[in-house]
This record gives sequence, structure tokens and C-alpha cells, in this order.
Amino acid sequence: MDHTKTQHSCHQPQSSHSGTGRDDATADAAARDRTARDLKLLAPYLTGNRIPETATGKTPKEQQAEQEANERIAKLQKDRLIPQLDRMTSAIHPKTGDVTYSLSGKAAFVDRGKTISVLEAQPASTRIALEMAVQKYGRSIAATGTPAFQKQLADAAAQMKLDIAFTDPKIQAKFLQSKKELQEKEEKAQAALCCAPKQSASKSRSDKSVSTKTNA
Repeated sequence: MDHTKTQHSCHQPQSSHSGTGRDDATADAAARDRTARDLKLLAPYLTGNRIPETATGKTPKEQQAEQEANERIAKLQKDRLIPQLDRMTSAIHPKTGDVTYSLSGKAAFVDRGKTISVLEAQPASTRIALEMAVQKYGRSIAATGTPAFQKQLADAAAQMKLDIAFTDPKIQAKFLQSKKELQEKEEKAQAALCCAPKQSASKSRSDKSVSTKTNA
């Protein structure tokens, strides 16, 4: 999940990790630049569900990327794996095949195939992007982002009761804490409901008797 200003991403965990913090920062900067460039190129198409058929000059690789993107969209729509997608529109990047999903006319996140980049870190778009990540990548989710976004992601996963694990220990800790707090809140609500005072049958009959005498 990426943001145009701050990096937010979900993707499949890598089998091995290497590099330095400087390498990560360089990669983050490149991803932000790519997202900004993609948004600029996609601007004319974000109001519709497909790139116009009249688009020309595509290489075989670009045509294949677009076809694969259309197949990803069709599968999600056909199987209704993510019902919330019905509320969104999608646009396919003409060169890369990346799919940008928009909510209420505003670009929300980009499905890049191996990663999902969040453009607007709002609760609704984060929840849908997270659900898509689970459908695409399985129970093990690798995510990056600001502490605020990590907390939002962890809270969303707990509220959705997702059976997943984050590879980042900090996000996983937030997720487990959110699950614990939510469970405690639900248990307190259930206990309060069970312990609520109930009107006895004898008192109910007495009240009815008094009411009848008064009416008489």
C-alpha cells in the first residue's frame, strides 16, 4: 500500500531480506515517484471502468499487461470475492497494466500485481485494499507505512476478524493488541447484557392488577 506522499504498501513477503535503510528509502522514493507518475497518466481514465478501446500504439507487452489486468478485475467481480468493489470504479494503466481503484470519484489504491499501493489512507479504502491483499497473497501480509497507517491497518484487520499475520513485528503487535481490546470490549458488552435487571413475573402481574383497579 503506497501513498503519494508517504509510503504505504501491502505485498507478498519476500523469502529473504537484504539491504540498508538507505536502500529502503531509495526504493520508497522511487515508488512514490512511480505512483505520482501513474496518477498523472491515469487522470483522463479515472471516471470509467476501462481504458477506451480506441487507444493505439500499444506494444505486445502492454497489450498483455492490460489483458491480465482485465482478467484480474473480471475474476474479482465474477467470484464476488470483495463485494465492496461494487462501490468502486477501476482504470487500467495503458502501459503497465496496473489497476487503479477509485472510491467516490477519488483514486483510493492501485493493484500493481505483486503489491497494492494505497493512495488515500482512509478507513474505507484501507479495509478494501487489505481484503484484496488477503485474497491475492494469503494469510501472511507484508506491509509498510507510517505508524498511523500501521495502526489503521491493524485496527481494520482486527475489526474485520481476519485470520492473518503481518510479517512486520511492530504491525503484528498492533494487530494483536487491537484484537485483544476489541475482544475485551465485546465481552464487557455481553456481560452487561446478561446482567441487566429483568422484571419478575410476579411484579408484572402486580402492576397489571394495580392498573386494572385504577381504571375501574
